[in-house]
Amino acid sequence: MTRHRARAEFDRLRSVRVHRPGLEAFVGSLDHRRHGFPAPLSLSPAQTEHDRLVTTLDGEGIEVRYLHDDLEGAELDSLLSESVSVPDGVRSTLASMSPADRLAAVATGLRVVPEGTGADPETHVAMGNTASNLYFQRDDQLLTDRGPVVCRPRDEVRVRETPIVRAAWDALGTNPLVAGPDPIEGGDFLPLGEFALLMVSADLDGEEHVLRTSVAAGTELLESGVLGYEEVGLVRAPLEADRKEAASRGRQSRLMHLDGWCNVPAEGLAVVRKSLAEAATVEVYRRESAGYRHDRTEGSLLAYLKEKEYETIDAPYDERWATNFLTIGDGTVVAVTESAQGEEGETVRRMREAGVEVVPDGVGLSLNELTKGGGAVHCMTQPISRV
Repeated sequence: MTRHRARAEFDRLRSVRVHRPGLEAFVGSLDHRRHGFPAPLSLSPAQTEHDRLVTTLDGEGIEVRYLHDDLEGAELDSLLSESVSVPDGVRSTLASMSPADRLAAVATGLRVVPEGTGADPETHVAMGNTASNLYFQRDDQLLTDRGPVVCRPRDEVRVRETPIVRAAWDALGTNPLVAGPDPIEGGDFLPLGEFALLMVSADLDGEEHVLRTSVAAGTELLESGVLGYEEVGLVRAPLEADRKEAASRGRQSRLMHLDGWCNVPAEGLAVVRKSLAEAATVEVYRRESAGYRHDRTEGSLLAYLKEKEYETIDAPYDERWATNFLTIGDGTVVAVTESAQGEEGETVRRMREAGVEVVPDGVGLSLNELTKGGGAVHCMTQPISRV
């Protein structure tokens, strides 16, 4: 059986889970602000881009697992029973459909409602609270050196994704830790071998400001027994610095998740937005026999990385997806271009100069439609196994 774990983000990626955006993403895009999309996406080109991402990963020898394939069987049947409200005849029809179609019914909260009475009433089709962000697989789960964790999304609109993700891990024969009730999301977690990083709430004048992962959730993860790293750094979100930077440049915040401003393409090399890494303090915890103990406070993430003998590359704030790449091996990443013309970004150029191989074609993928949902390659991929 494959060991479902991730010791470090730069270890070879063996298996990864994705979800091709479907009807649920289209429905969410129609009401994009409520569903957390910066802009409405067009489904067909988004699917074409996603297919290109899958082809790229497959071409690198990585096993790509679709969410619906992992769910096929009893887990998907159970989700249909819990999530879909349809007459028996429609349920029989659904049972004969492909796993992808059945997952679409689950993700949209499909309802087929009879109108009127009689032996053959008219019906209308409705959809519930759609799991529109499901193609961002990273947010719902994280994988540690000891196994998977099913996360608790902060936004209520995303809570419907949790049972789907949990069922997928159950289908693989794992026993994932299920986080809650405090919010925690996988895009805030970065495993780095002997240590790991987790971004938590900002501290503004002594008051906690939760972005996606709370301090309480970070503490709970430390106490859960699912982490084996020698150190874990709880990175305080540098919210004030980000607000100043965004305002001065007329840009969106880069602080939704840690992967929006910090990532690692190779052991000993980090790509960061330096102004944010200089402003983010780190609460460092050391592992002991009884669990993790608070060891010290580092004045900045940049200083902490330097202590760990990491070189850093500065990712320009203007490049939206500069750090949202997927590391598939030590020194190899699948990145995102910053233009519709497929031109290389400055961050990509700097990574190449540092010896990083950028896939595909030295510049990365153009994902202009998919990123309208608010994430890029790192957000769309969930490692199942790194060795």
